[in-house]
Amino acid sequence: YTIELKQLEKEGRTLEAVILDNLIHSYVDLEDPFHLQYGYERVYAELVAWKAKKNPNFRALIIGGGGYTFPRYLEVKYPQAMIEVIEIDPRLTEIAHDYLGLPADTRIRSYNDDARWFLMNFPEKGVYDFIFGDAFNDLSIPYHLTTKEFNALIKSLLKPDGLFIANTIDHFERGLFLPAYVRTLQEVFGRDKVCLIADSDFARMGINTIIAAASPARQEWSGVRNSSAGRCFVLGPTELNQKMAPRLNVVLTDDYAPVDNLTAPMFEERFGRKKKS
Repeated sequence: YTIELKQLEKEGRTLEAVILDNLIHSYVDLEDPFHLQYGYERVYAELVAWKAKKNPNFRALIIGGGGYTFPRYLEVKYPQAMIEVIEIDPRLTEIAHDYLGLPADTRIRSYNDDARWFLMNFPEKGVYDFIFGDAFNDLSIPYHLTTKEFNALIKSLLKPDGLFIANTIDHFERGLFLPAYVRTLQEVFGRDKVCLIADSDFARMGINTIIAAASPARQEWSGVRNSSAGRCFVLGPTELNQKMAPRLNVVLTDDYAPVDNLTAPMFEERFGRKKKS
């Protein structure tokens, strides 16, 4: 496991790239905490804006701190909000403070622990307006953060109208992990309470970062599309069930979570199969 920081130029901006095991995990603009380089982060921001109109004093939990790009954005954008981060690696939290613009007097509260272990021992229930999952990438998906049991734990921590929002990476039309993850969320939250959101049109989508969103309550998900001025593409519960019905047949559990097998085709398509010499 390696951590590297590298300065890169992107679209006329100088950004700090946080590289974990040769994969860029985060981009940070030290001069502009409002800048979100990744599309999924901008979708996260739109979801918060949609809900924060009625409740700017929200409480949010982010699973996976990385470069603290999104937590830092929330702290500046919503000064009345309570923001907490679970980041398993204390060194990443230190780096965010030392090199990535996270102030020493930040309001963000960080917990350096495994997310599942931490939440299993969390004393409060029904307290979060938002829980964000940012612990998946296209090289590694911690299986114990995908299962029915884990998502039931997440649901217990949300307020009745709260949102669980997690980024996934898969092929929208052919992927195996995405439908299994969606079906698992449906098993916990209900088939009418899960949707998919992205920053590009599902009709033309291949392998992409796709946001899975769920809530204990029914949501008017079309409101996200409207409030974002079309920047978010939403596949609501009805459309989702129609589109993915043939593939919604696997529920991930603590006893059965073949995440590596489900992501293998996507991994092979993105990076190719290593040929034998």
